[in-house]
Amino acid sequence: MAVSKKLLFGTGPVANESLVSYLIRLAELNLYTRMSWIGSLVGLGLADGSVNKVRANLGKLTEVVDVQEEQLTPLFHYSSRYGNHSHVSLPTGEIISRDHLSWPASRMCFYCAAESGYISRLWDLKCVTHCPIHGTCITEVCPSCGERATLDRGSLLPCIPGCPLKLEEHKCGVETFGLMRLLSNKFMGTNYSLLRYGFPKELVNGDISIVLQSLSLLLEVVSCTSIDEGKGIKELQRDDFGRAIDEVSVLLSKWPKRMPHILKFLPSENENQSSAISPRQEFGFLYRRVRENQQSLQFFFDALVQHVNGPDNNKVITKRGSPSMLEGDERRLYVPARSAGAFLGMGRAKLKHLYNWGHIQGKYVQTGYGKTLWVNRESLEQYAELQRHLVRPRELALSLNVSRQTVRSLRKANVLPCVHGSEKDGWHVCCYDKRIVSEWLETLKQKCVKTHTESGFLSLKEAVFKFNKQGLSYGKLLTAIDEGVLTIYLRKKRGEFGLSVFRVRETQLVKWYGPPEPEMHNHDGS
Repeated sequence: MAVSKKLLFGTGPVANESLVSYLIRLAELNLYTRMSWIGSLVGLGLADGSVNKVRANLGKLTEVVDVQEEQLTPLFHYSSRYGNHSHVSLPTGEIISRDHLSWPASRMCFYCAAESGYISRLWDLKCVTHCPIHGTCITEVCPSCGERATLDRGSLLPCIPGCPLKLEEHKCGVETFGLMRLLSNKFMGTNYSLLRYGFPKELVNGDISIVLQSLSLLLEVVSCTSIDEGKGIKELQRDDFGRAIDEVSVLLSKWPKRMPHILKFLPSENENQSSAISPRQEFGFLYRRVRENQQSLQFFFDALVQHVNGPDNNKVITKRGSPSMLEGDERRLYVPARSAGAFLGMGRAKLKHLYNWGHIQGKYVQTGYGKTLWVNRESLEQYAELQRHLVRPRELALSLNVSRQTVRSLRKANVLPCVHGSEKDGWHVCCYDKRIVSEWLETLKQKCVKTHTESGFLSLKEAVFKFNKQGLSYGKLLTAIDEGVLTIYLRKKRGEFGLSVFRVRETQLVKWYGPPEPEMHNHDGS
């Protein structure tokens, strides 16, 4: 269909001007009372908010205003993506959720519009609630005369004639002002300095999508909307949105010192305390959301884990509400007793026994089910490694080629200390660390003097048997060897292992105990 009419006066857009601002300026320049007259000439309607339909009429608009298409292309900042119009593409190529835009918007900074003569596209971003230049509120109502700016109007400023537009005395806080400048840098390409605000470097150096994703999550937290559903941006009303942005800007400043304040915004625990050990009812949901987006929210994840693992924090992360929290390496310091018991292959009673005797470390935390034990992960892993090397007396006796009675004798003489035992920690059976036994045998071998003859030498077993009535035992024998008062020799025969490879001189034992008593014989002379 051919265009039948052109505007009498045409003009090109200003850099970073919004499409709404350009159409209003055209209407004002041609003395139209409403900008919809301009839209009707080209079939351009902004009421449905469809960015793709608006872009489709670019060619008609160039003919009506008699301006080159290259000049008008920057006005069409957004294009729908993913087919369902849920996301839009920015001129920079970045893709953001449609929920982050308030387009087309009639709100603006009245002072910027009066000074520059156009309306910035920055006000299309929903999270921008204040002007990064003046610090004043972005609104539809003139702060001086109170006139409301409608979308379909014929003048840039809707003010009454002679409106004394004066700068507001009430401006936003320092943190909010800094956040607005951060958004301006990312969305408009400005270069405001942000050092004084202490924002996370990931936000300062990242792209607009990371900033908006972080703001979305924090807005859900401070507004107490459902973190699990992720609908906080949609559900917030305009007045509540402004207050929430102020709170979020404070939380992001001086990062990560404000993490404890962030968790205070989470809903309190419900009456049944079904949230178990989570600091608040939805702490698990928050942790899960951050971890699922850890690649873009690494700074948030690190601060959250640092807070949970803090020395003064008596709360731990629970699986409830977030099954992924117990999978992989999420760097938790404490794990629940049930998981710790399954990891060690033992029941609740044995695990509690280990905790009571100091084999593992942990702490008791008050939950809806009463006080429950949570085990320090590092001590749990250390004991699990020890558990792999524990042996019982029978297995140790076989490896040393001695009797279980001999193993008991070595334990009582403190030659071979046990890890668990009825006399040590009340454990039902003695257990020894194979690594300690191996080191002890290696130490004995280092003290040995090699001998190539059997004459005049006794094995340890023979020595104890021969001088037992004089009071010699394995414990006394090995203690003397350990103290260096008795020389030990190494003479290994085929098939010998353990303690059977060691020898002592019989003459040295005779000097200590005297000649051994003769062996008892039966009446038949045997």
